[in-house]
This record gives sequence, structure tokens and C-alpha cells, in this order.
Amino acid sequence: MLKKTSSIAAKLYISFQTGGPRLFCRRLESYIEKFQRQRILLKSAAILSAESALDLDGPTVLITDHDNEGGSHFFRLAREKQWLANGVNLLLWQYLPGHNRYLLTAKRAAKKDTVFQTASLRLIKAVLNRIAISDFFCNHLVGWPDLYDTMDIIKRLPAEQHSIWLHDFFTLCPSYNLINNEGLFCSLPSDPGLCNACLKSSSYLPDFTDTDILLWRKKWLDFLLDMDVVMAPDESVRDLFAKVYPQGPPITVEPLSPITSWTPLDLPVPDEVAVIGVVGRISRPKGAQIVEDLAQLIDKERLKLKILVIGELDSGFKSKSLKVLGAYRHEELPDLILRHKVNVALVPSVCPETFCYVAQELTAMDIPLVCFDIGAQGRRVRQYGKGAVAGTISARSCLEAIISMLKKMDRRNVK
Repeated sequence: MLKKTSSIAAKLYISFQTGGPRLFCRRLESYIEKFQRQRILLKSAAILSAESALDLDGPTVLITDHDNEGGSHFFRLAREKQWLANGVNLLLWQYLPGHNRYLLTAKRAAKKDTVFQTASLRLIKAVLNRIAISDFFCNHLVGWPDLYDTMDIIKRLPAEQHSIWLHDFFTLCPSYNLINNEGLFCSLPSDPGLCNACLKSSSYLPDFTDTDILLWRKKWLDFLLDMDVVMAPDESVRDLFAKVYPQGPPITVEPLSPITSWTPLDLPVPDEVAVIGVVGRISRPKGAQIVEDLAQLIDKERLKLKILVIGELDSGFKSKSLKVLGAYRHEELPDLILRHKVNVALVPSVCPETFCYVAQELTAMDIPLVCFDIGAQGRRVRQYGKGAVAGTISARSCLEAIISMLKKMDRRNVK
């Protein structure tokens, strides 16, 4: 049975515990901004009824997704652009957890979007039954209530093709990045008892999750087997799925297109103090603790190194060897790397990425890169001429890989 959890409260608690009042307030402000944005959207949305005119003449692609930004969001927008350019009607189905409302957005080429809202899944089902849905595309279902009922509705759609894109590991575990209750990559233990104990005490779960891992996986396996197409952006995703679902459906691997096509940068020779670049919003699963621990090692051993976070860091840790720039515009990334004289980059994620846009962009810019040997980031860096994987998931192992990389670059001594 799905249980209601408070993922926002849990995340705010983690923010306070790890970053103190400043990080807590920053995170709270971001949640309030998102809530207000969604509230404005709901005010402009019509109330859905069984007679609502969605004005979708002809075949329509139904898409399920969340309302968060990130790699999967950019992927869906790119797909929508392609469909609309080909004259295909779209119906985007989303759920807004903070408001307990579903959104249905009808999208047509050269026409204004029409948005409807409702709290009734039964009404959604009735409306979908009178639309000519030609294809179904699951981009995301994280955080949806009545998830199992929703999956049953989707399976019964008379679409010509059902497809799903595996942007994360939600179909394997409610902890969709496979972070356990200790904040570490779980490695998918074979004992379901360990999984159930973890789920009952984890702070890394979205709203509406199941603490019975066997039931969760049975429901998702049935859903996946009903899909005509199952896609993943990296071979590493297929490997992890095969570990849980050895009799699962075939998975087609198709790497994601770059958000921006960067070109190689002419990096400067390291100054007296070499700069380690960390890019993105670094949450706990994305390696905030690793960044803290690495800064402490640099300080303790008085190394000629400095960490520059181009983005945000979920931490209140202060260090003379750590600088956090804060949020940045995506198009500014190459200039920020050059301006701050980054010599080597680190992807500190302690969870397996299904693709890792950051690693893709850093390698496209020809920047030496270190990461852990997990997920898509590990696979990419192992195949990269200027890459190195850390031996274990620890700051010490990262430091050793970074120092080795710097020595190869200019035979310098950072001590």
C-alpha cells in the first residue's frame, strides 16, 4: 500500500542538519517560489469536467511527467518540440504534489495551450477515454498519488504504442537515485528485507511511496512488460535493471542529445594553486558531503588546491579552500570555467547517474574529469582520454585521483 510521506519536510530537515539555518532558508525559499509559480498556473487553469473541450482533433500523444526542472525536463521539451513541428497533438498529464491537483495541458501546433485542473483521478480516466490517444509516453511518474491505479489506467489505454524513458531508477525502488537511509548508493541488495527496512526509515523518498519492495517491483515489472518500447540513455542503466528484473523487457539504449554543443576549451596551465571545478546544484546524493570532506582534507594537509563550485552546494561548511559561486546561467558555463582558471573537474555524485549531462558537457569541453566508478558518469569517464575514476566512494580516493591527474598534466607537486 502506498503511504503518504512528506518529502519536502524531510529535505528541509536534511538541509538544516547539513547546512544550518542558511541552507534551510534557501531551500525553503525555493519551495515557496515553486509553490507560488504552480499556484499562478492553477489560477489560470480551467476546472476539468467530463464535458471539457480539449480541442484535440486527430491522433494525440499522451505524456506523463512531473513539474520539476532538470535533465528529464529538457528532454521532454525537446521531444514536444519535435512532435509539434510534425503537427502532432500533445496532452501533457502532470501532478502537482503541493496542491494535490492534476494538470492536463493540451498542446497543438500554432495554437495556445489549454490547461485544465482537477483532483479527481476518476475524472481524468473518463476524459482520457474519449480522446483519440495514438501513443503514450511516460517521462516521469515520481511523486504521484494513487500510483498503482494510474499505472492500470495507462496500461488500458488503446494507444498504438506505449513507451517509457528511464530517466532514473524509480521503477526499481521508491528511492529513485538508489540512495539508502544512510545517504549512500545501496548497490541494490538481493535481500528484500534490507530494502524494506531502508524504505521505512529513509529521508530520501518522494511523496506516496511503498515500503514493500517486492510489491513495488511486481507492479512496475507488470507495467514495464506492457510497454512496447523501454528506452534508457546509457548501458549502465540496462545493467542495473537486469540485476533486479532478469526477465524484464528489452531496453533500447539511446544517448541523450546535448543541451548545448560545447567546443573544447584552452585551459590555463595550473597556477601555484590548482582549481578543482564542481558543476551544478550539488545536493547530498550529488556529492555535497564528498565536497565538504575533500575541502577538509585540502585544509588539513595544506595542499595547493582550491575547490570551486559553479552552482549551489547543499552545505553550510566554510573553508578557505572552498568557494561556491551560486546559481548561474547555462550559457555562461565555459566563460566561468575559463575566468576562474579551472584545471580539473570533479563529478562527486555518490549515486549512479542514468546519463549525467554535466559529465557530457565537461568532456565535450575537453576538461580533465574525475568521478566515482558508478553509473553513467563512471562509464563515460572510463572511456574518456582525460578521465580518471576514484577507486572508492570517498573524498580521499577523489583527492588521490585528482592529484594523479594534475601530475600527468604538468608534473607538478600540489603538496
